[in-house]
Amino acid sequence: MHLWIVTIGSSDIQLDSDKTNQEKGRTEKQRSDKVWSYWYTDELKAQCHDIDFEPKPAFKDKDETYRIAPRILGRVYQTSPEQIQQEIWSYLTFPLLDNFTQLLISHSARYQLPAAIAVLLTDQSELFASDNQRRKPMSPYWQDTCEVKPILEKYFQDRFPGISCEWIYLDPKSEEQRLDNWDEVLKLIDIKFSLHFPKELPKDSIVYVSHQAGTPAISSAVQFCSLAKFGDRVRFLVSSEQS
Repeated sequence: MHLWIVTIGSSDIQLDSDKTNQEKGRTEKQRSDKVWSYWYTDELKAQCHDIDFEPKPAFKDKDETYRIAPRILGRVYQTSPEQIQQEIWSYLTFPLLDNFTQLLISHSARYQLPAAIAVLLTDQSELFASDNQRRKPMSPYWQDTCEVKPILEKYFQDRFPGISCEWIYLDPKSEEQRLDNWDEVLKLIDIKFSLHFPKELPKDSIVYVSHQAGTPAISSAVQFCSLAKFGDRVRFLVSSEQS
């Protein structure tokens, strides 16, 4: 059984750039940053401490995609009616994941397709539990990727029909376990791997590992723990382009 372990970062799901919006025939009012205000309702905004989350490109360029905190993107998607979910989906872009899936699918002779995908998501809700911490729009809490699980489920099902996904949550419980603490993250991922991969994989299995997304501590720990657990069956699947 071939396995793909993939980390998900805070900017791995983005919204169409102005150039893409134009190519898709959308009007000025249908740009990603404009239509967002329709999806992000006043009711939901009130539940999110009235924070004005707004999609913004990393640079002022029509080719740049719009980025939004993943926790709020996930909530908007989950709480929207099906018709709006379909509209949101039409605006989503997955720069890094698309590079990985293209490698696996278009070079299937070299990269045999995985039979299962293990996806690492972050959830720091216990670490940032107070309202004061969550009222800050730049809080790491809003950068958590756990809320975009439904989006990722659809993504992987569309690209790899019938392949099961295993969801691994990195959920620190104390300040010492912050996801930028290299030693603690290494311990956390080692524990998670032991829980989620308790059985030895067949000797002919290949374990693809995509570790580019997430904090540097997560990336490093995933590399180390993958090699420690799976040895020479590991194949690092990397992308030369990060958006």
